[in-house]
Amino acid sequence: MTTLGARLRAARLAAGLTQSDLAGAGVSASFVSRIEADVRQPGTEVLRVFAHRLGVSPDWLRRGTAGGRPPATALEIRDLAAADLAAGDPESARERLSGLDPAVVPVQHRASTAVLLSHAQELCGDFEAARTGLEPLWEDAVAHERAEDVLTLTRGLLYLYIVGGRQDVALRVGTRALATIAGHEVDPDERLRVGATLMWAQIDRGDLVHARQRGRELLAEATAAGSVAGRAAVLWNLSSTEKESGRFDWARRYARSAVELMGDGPGARDRDFFRARLHYGSTALHGEDAAIEVALDQLSAARSGLAVLGGPVDLVTLDVEHSRAHLLLGDLAEAERWAESALGHGVQPAPAWQVEAMIALADVLMAGRRTAAARDLCQRASGVLEAAGDGRESAALWRALGSRLHLGGASEAASRAFDRALSAAGLRPRRSASRA
Repeated sequence: MTTLGARLRAARLAAGLTQSDLAGAGVSASFVSRIEADVRQPGTEVLRVFAHRLGVSPDWLRRGTAGGRPPATALEIRDLAAADLAAGDPESARERLSGLDPAVVPVQHRASTAVLLSHAQELCGDFEAARTGLEPLWEDAVAHERAEDVLTLTRGLLYLYIVGGRQDVALRVGTRALATIAGHEVDPDERLRVGATLMWAQIDRGDLVHARQRGRELLAEATAAGSVAGRAAVLWNLSSTEKESGRFDWARRYARSAVELMGDGPGARDRDFFRARLHYGSTALHGEDAAIEVALDQLSAARSGLAVLGGPVDLVTLDVEHSRAHLLLGDLAEAERWAESALGHGVQPAPAWQVEAMIALADVLMAGRRTAAARDLCQRASGVLEAAGDGRESAALWRALGSRLHLGGASEAASRAFDRALSAAGLRPRRSASRA
């Protein structure tokens, strides 16, 4: 750290302070930012105040000389960022890790530190940065066959690809990763989790046969290895497979087993545990014998954790499922409140997530006989969905919009939506805008 600005930033991050925290009477956060960028130089009194707040000597800040407390190590900063995330403060975690030079992070911790930064960026809604920061590191880890790093980085990337609607990329990356680590001694839990996540990509593509086959093979492997975390991850995705197949009894059984296994394991309070409970709650809402009270119990439990640990996709999904549960109960006011909340979570990695929320609200409006408002909302959702690529998920959303537009009396718009469903599924060439 050869400049005053670099030393000030390092000491501030080590102290766990934001630029606003360090600022005070007569000193703005923007002035702190300019000092750290070496655009401005602080006066002697301001420097003394900074040094006092940071627990270092003014001379160390000014000249880097001995006598001041050295800034935290890279691993201490990483641990502080992890604590920020656990406390529901991804902005602080992102700031700490963004200011950390990867070259000073011990080699064996670089992949996990990069994934931690990516996670903070994702929670802040910056999906592009979350993904692009990991991709070159993943390519390097694969090229040099650093098996543990490959697994760590792959798990982070697969989630971002799938929620971003890039299932084909997820399958290519995951398949290449598993081929790279073949023959290496790796954590069986992590390897099984990657395999289970590839099931998710297959399910989203509509390849339920191969997803179920992969799931059965992975479940046998996890059982033989005694991997509780691996079994839970596979059961979670087997539940999704059965849910998409319309076998809701099996879907609930698998979901319940996954949640029970996770609850008994070391990750009983991590993000995946609460996401699994969200999935179980969603599964309980499907079928003729929908278990609404079970669903609400699971959704409420999921919210207790995801309110702190969840990202934008988690929160949208949670609100949409809460809206559906209350709609099934006939509580239109609560259903509408949750659907409106789902629309208020800001930037999403793909248009499909916003469309899901719009459809949930349209269902509430339709149930309340506000047909015109529901029809208008579905037409707006069609415009949003045009920005999405083709594929099974888009086709399902186009079909859902077509059904609602038809019920709302918008026959031409419904016909266009059904036509787009066919083209998104690859069953019909996409018509040009002039023919729509």
